Amino acid sequence: MALNLLLIYILLGCLASFLSGLLGIGGGLLVVPALFFIFTHFQIIPTPQLMHVVIGTSLATSIINLLFSVRAHQNQGAVCWPVFAAMSPGVIIGALLLGPSIMKITPGDILKIIFGLFCLISAAQIIFRKKNIITQENLPNKTSMFLLGLGTGSISTLLGIAGGMITGTILHYCHMDMRKIVGTSSAICLVLAISGTIGMMVIGYHQAGLPKWTTGFIYWPAFLGITLPSLFITALGANLAHKLPVNILKNIFAILVFMIGLKMLL
Repeated sequence: MALNLLLIYILLGCLASFLSGLLGIGGGLLVVPALFFIFTHFQIIPTPQLMHVVIGTSLATSIINLLFSVRAHQNQGAVCWPVFAAMSPGVIIGALLLGPSIMKITPGDILKIIFGLFCLISAAQIIFRKKNIITQENLPNKTSMFLLGLGTGSISTLLGIAGGMITGTILHYCHMDMRKIVGTSSAICLVLAISGTIGMMVIGYHQAGLPKWTTGFIYWPAFLGITLPSLFITALGANLAHKLPVNILKNIFAILVFMIGLKMLL
């Protein structure tokens, strides 16, 4: 069973890593529901802490994917560091403090509903938003960027995602070039994933009933299996993002996210 689980984690990591590089997301929209079904089917995590460990582990796996994604996009000159600097302080506070604190008092069933609804909204947003037209960037002031980062960090940690969908939407409405959106979102999400993972480790550290190989709400066997493919595949996705049109892939991804959200709700 251990070998079968490792292979499942690696296959999941391949897909999550590719999407992380291609779309500038941490892969949480796939990793969260996948881990939920895996942990449930194999009865790995006790039910009261199930969704919390799913979310914490998903955030941790995002770190490695995003690290390689940021490096690849920076090599293409696609990271806007002033935007990163403006949003990151709020992201850190939201992901490290607010998000984990809210999660600690939120039942797992409520977290499933929130995540399912977020998937449906994200899918609709991808499919129906207008094509990004490159015009002059219209970025908010630093205070607004800080507050946007604060909200992004809090919500993303609560959902177990690195926030790429949220930051991508924000930067899209600021008329940023699509490829810069992907690169800059990757950098912001890396900070978010690191902060959120630390928060999840701290708030879950003294939780009773968790299995071996967990630190707080992080389950390390799943983390290792999912992150192994990122050494090779994340950069491939990032390079393709700068060579291929991604509209069709985005729509396919949106349909997948919609089905996942519907499944989580049902």
